[in-house]
Amino acid sequence: MKDLGLATFIACVGLASGPQALALIQKFGIALPLVGVAIAVVPASISLFVGHRLLKLEAPVLLGAIAGQQCSTPALSAVQNAAGNATPLLGYTITYAISNVVLPLMGPLIVALAGLVAHAAK
Repeated sequence: MKDLGLATFIACVGLASGPQALALIQKFGIALPLVGVAIAVVPASISLFVGHRLLKLEAPVLLGAIAGQQCSTPALSAVQNAAGNATPLLGYTITYAISNVVLPLMGPLIVALAGLVAHAAK
């Protein structure tokens, strides 16, 4: 039932955002979705490398931490299903809490930096 509710929510958001997304893709080209994918994949990949190679974290805890870093409860559910237990929660809880504080604070900073870059380019 939870998965059905999540799928319905994602479908509704996608349908509501579709026309605006198409207009933006027409304006900025294929670079827009590629940058969006890179923004999600690059930090997770770096975290996976650092956690596995340098910190020597076990896979379930590390993947739970990456799910928390991305504030992705569906990813946590997938990792828990794959692990067969709740071990990924050990990594998820702290990174999720930190991400929920840092992400809203970084938004205005990124917008300000983008504005400065755009202003300097003129």
